[in-house]
Amino acid sequence: MTGIVLIISPLTYILFSNSIKSKRAFQIFTWWFIVIGLATGVMRLVLDNIPAPLNAKGQFPTWLIALALGQCLFNKELSRKIKLGLFVIMGLWLKITFGLGLDWLSGWLPIAVVILILLAFYSRKLVIVLCLIGVAWALLNTTLINSTFGEEQSVSGNTRSLAWSRVLDVVGKHFLFGAGPAGYEYYFQAYGYYDNGVGTADLSHNNYFDIIAQTGTIGFSLWIALWAAQGWMIWKLYRKRIDDPFLGALKYSLVVCYPAIILSMMLGDWVTPFPYTQTLAGIDYTIWSWMLSGLAIALYHFTPNSQAVTEELSAHISQTLPIPDAT
Repeated sequence: MTGIVLIISPLTYILFSNSIKSKRAFQIFTWWFIVIGLATGVMRLVLDNIPAPLNAKGQFPTWLIALALGQCLFNKELSRKIKLGLFVIMGLWLKITFGLGLDWLSGWLPIAVVILILLAFYSRKLVIVLCLIGVAWALLNTTLINSTFGEEQSVSGNTRSLAWSRVLDVVGKHFLFGAGPAGYEYYFQAYGYYDNGVGTADLSHNNYFDIIAQTGTIGFSLWIALWAAQGWMIWKLYRKRIDDPFLGALKYSLVVCYPAIILSMMLGDWVTPFPYTQTLAGIDYTIWSWMLSGLAIALYHFTPNSQAVTEELSAHISQTLPIPDAT
């Protein structure tokens, strides 16, 4: 089943990149995601629970805030009432996420990256001011920061660094093709890699280490090539001029999702689920990364090339206008 998940995920990426071919489809995906975010955010705060089939696990708040903030900042046709509603939804999830504590690094860091990059696209001066405020707050709260990140290091950092060294030990013995899908968990159990009483908490919680342990250097090289190619397409999308207000705002949202995905893979099993840390049900929320990546490719190919359109229009005008008589 883990092998199937590793196949389904990039297939979803291909499906979205090839099947989204209308502005309405982009709108449905974006506003559906935001409306579901409102419903789940209210449930989480009021009921402290989100009943199935809804779920808002993994990096859901990151993708929600990326889509909502992009529309708020760059969609000039959006009314003030809708923008206010979007800020309320984002506020709900910021309260939920930061309410879990600063020690849950993988919860708030991707969100902070998304917000800062979007604000940098909007106003670099604003980002500089916010960074100065953040530095000033940190200097005034050094005790809180030291205790918070000290707890993160003792609870998570040390155990994960030990797990990564064990994963690399497996890679050293299975250099080319790894231990197979989810195979290094069995390897740990069979060869006594676990300390007494540690269990699955001692697994990597890192997609990069997961992939190299499961597929070896060959599979890992293909994995890096896939995301490097996605990065190149994201750069091309960022450089492309999109005149439509909604699609132009969506462009910035999808661009900032890419570094958040790259970062989140380092912080947990947020792009491919590992069954012994989050079960196979993790695909319910890891799949969003692949959807958004495919959506970025679809947006690049759907929107017209402004330079090509201008050249075509100029050529058409030159052909239709009468040539003045030189005499």
